[in-house]
Amino acid sequence: MELFRVMSYIAIKKIKEKGSEITLYEIGYEFGKFLKPKNIRELKTFFRKNNLGILEIESRKPFILKVRECAMCGGLEINEPICYFDAGLLAGALECILNKTVVVDEIKCMGQGYDACYFKIGVVNNNPTISEY
Repeated sequence: MELFRVMSYIAIKKIKEKGSEITLYEIGYEFGKFLKPKNIRELKTFFRKNNLGILEIESRKPFILKVRECAMCGGLEINEPICYFDAGLLAGALECILNKTVVVDEIKCMGQGYDACYFKIGVVNNNPTISEY
């Protein structure tokens, strides 16, 4: 697993140098939508069975999910969050569960020394009013 983490970190670092970290988010997003989970429990099970980490709800307001034992960054020492793929995966999966457009932002990363990776979930208003134009 350590070798995987180091390889992932190098790949993420190179992608970030090119300013393309959004690509990792988009790949994760498509993957999350492909999974089509029906509820959070299914998503938690997917994370556990595939050794991505232990997914938990940290809070509901604001809506924050955390991933303990993150496969992507656990054991690394970095200065900023790097789990772009996981954030995208959560966004795509949560859109299936909530039937709403969401944006997911990693606010704390295990690689930074935190106990888990924390992802803040924002629901996007899909029904703009005329006054918003």
